[in-house]
Amino acid sequence: MPLIFNEFKGEIKELIENKEKYFKSFDRIRLEINKTSDDIKKISLENFKSESLSHINNNLNNSFLFVFNTISSSVDFYGFLKNNISNRKLFYLSSNIIPLHRKAIIDEIKKTNETKDNNFIIISTQVIEAGVDIDIDIVYRDFGPLDSINQVAGRCNRNSINNKGIVKIVRIENENHKEYNSFIYDKTLLLSTINTFLEDKNSIIKEKDFYSMNRIYFSQVNKMKSDDISDIILQNINNLQYNKAFSLKDKGKEEKKSVFKLIDDNYDSIDVFIELDNNAKKLYCRYEELNELPIFERKKFFAEFKKDFLSYIISIPKKYFYKNLEGFKIPKLSYDEIEVFYCIKTGYIRKDHNDFFI
Repeated sequence: MPLIFNEFKGEIKELIENKEKYFKSFDRIRLEINKTSDDIKKISLENFKSESLSHINNNLNNSFLFVFNTISSSVDFYGFLKNNISNRKLFYLSSNIIPLHRKAIIDEIKKTNETKDNNFIIISTQVIEAGVDIDIDIVYRDFGPLDSINQVAGRCNRNSINNKGIVKIVRIENENHKEYNSFIYDKTLLLSTINTFLEDKNSIIKEKDFYSMNRIYFSQVNKMKSDDISDIILQNINNLQYNKAFSLKDKGKEEKKSVFKLIDDNYDSIDVFIELDNNAKKLYCRYEELNELPIFERKKFFAEFKKDFLSYIISIPKKYFYKNLEGFKIPKLSYDEIEVFYCIKTGYIRKDHNDFFI
């Protein structure tokens, strides 16, 4: 239940009485946060690689999950492990891979998980947070809002098989000292998470304390959103824009709801069909036939193969796609181009398209 809603003001109705006692009974995992008294420590991606490799080599009987905030950092890390680890099974999972393969990878991870073979490592982005039922011993999560950290923590020691699962929160930055979390997450949520972690002087937070931790977090979010609105109102009043100031006052509740847009999708992207095999070729031919049909028949015809067609589509930033767009048609990466522009293991090769022709 998102604690941003107030049960005492009638915004929600709680179905479970004394819910906090249920949280107190859990003791499956612990959060480990590398912090000082006034900040969460940052680490470069290069240093993180060497530290995590050492941790992996010292825990050969444990499964690992690494969750990154961007596709670029996840692909970089996957390449690093692939070149430095030979005795562990590696899985890579992100929205950079077509849905058809994502499903196959998830199925294989689950199958491996069920055999109790812990000699595997998953490198992923946030796609692992959405309903993927797996059980991992040690989880690393690049810093993000507490909402997302909660989701990843739910993948650690999920079935209480081991004594204690570990979720390590790391604040990774690139070579320009810019944090990867800043590319996608709302600043208010990030700062609220930092303040929440700093309120507890311990670097380790036990699962029994997660409920109180989340109460602090949502209190921080509420306060910061209210402060943001107040600042805008005062700014409008100072500029003699009274209508804007008082209309914002009425939008307070809407502003509260908007904080749950966790990921900033404010970038120019495009859907691309990856013509990976003969089945994909046939599907795209059927898609092209839509233009020859009357408009009112297209929807019915497309419904016959829509699910299969969409399983070959990924969304990528336009700057990485080298072709000119043709009207409303979904562009494709043809079968003959796969070797250059698409990797079976990590998906679309995200480089400035000019790099391929220099």
